[in-house]
Amino acid sequence: MPDTPSTPTQHALVTGATGGIGRGICFALIEQARKDGVRLHISAAASRHGDKLEALVHELRAKGVGASGVAGDITDPTQCAALVAGAQASGGDLTALVCNAGASGPGKPPVTD
Repeated sequence: MPDTPSTPTQHALVTGATGGIGRGICFALIEQARKDGVRLHISAAASRHGDKLEALVHELRAKGVGASGVAGDITDPTQCAALVAGAQASGGDLTALVCNAGASGPGKPPVTD
């Protein structure tokens, strides 16, 4: 990928990034960025910090893209806001949001205005 000041940088936040589909999405984004000739930063989001998240960030960086890991519970609006803020702090404004994480269990989704 070109790495010049004039090369645009795309920034994607991918939730559920350490799972099979989310992980695959991260690597597909890298391939697309290469085809499009843009720099890429991926903020990989998972429910918690840990070895899987750290390993994924390391693998993404090894592919030549910027990468950071953010953790939080997507069922909690406050933590969702913190995920976005953490992603922006490490990679700048978002140009893509991939909502891959799922939540299950009893209860109703929150009602927002």
